[in-house]
Amino acid sequence: MKSYTQWLETAEDGATEFELFYPHGPIFRLSMTLLPNVLQAIILIRTYHGGQTRKGDGFPYLEHPLEVGYKLWKNKFSNDVIVAGLCHDLIEDTKCTEQEILENCGPEVLKIVKAVSNDETLSDKKDWEKKKEMYIKSVEDGGEEAIAVSIMDKICNLQSFFDQYEKEGPALWKRFNRGKEKKLWFEKAVLGMAKKHWENPLLNQLEKLVIKLENTSE
Repeated sequence: MKSYTQWLETAEDGATEFELFYPHGPIFRLSMTLLPNVLQAIILIRTYHGGQTRKGDGFPYLEHPLEVGYKLWKNKFSNDVIVAGLCHDLIEDTKCTEQEILENCGPEVLKIVKAVSNDETLSDKKDWEKKKEMYIKSVEDGGEEAIAVSIMDKICNLQSFFDQYEKEGPALWKRFNRGKEKKLWFEKAVLGMAKKHWENPLLNQLEKLVIKLENTSE
């Protein structure tokens, strides 16, 4: 991955570009900043996710929100959904405040981000199931925009899981708090909820990944 200082460059079209290097795939070269609030969102996630690493593979955490935002953009979702995809983990996983998201990205983005955020006052050890049930209800109440971000988040996470599973095999499950059974329950519950309220080809993509997860050895 390029350093932070190398991300902000002047593109030929006058936009701000950055490049994302994946060990397991091609380079993402993006010029999304012509859209309102995308640059502000990138600055926020660079500030707050910088230095974090992913649980499953140890790669820079920034890969994940950038990938979610990029794929929402490629699938032609609205600007608010794209920006919320970039910012979706800020409230849950960093010290970024709701006010910062509001000021930089607007009220609709904040609404979506809040809808797709777990309640971090609940403990993973004691209240994991309750926490996930509340997340599903929150996404459902957030409507189609929140569902779109949640589903894309899950697609990207599962694809990353399988990339790493090819390297580590069943040992990878040891990094997850509740193991295969509970993870599979959660993925199916989110998918089932989304099917009730949303029609989009992304649901078929997620369903195939969930079936693959079910057939994965623990």
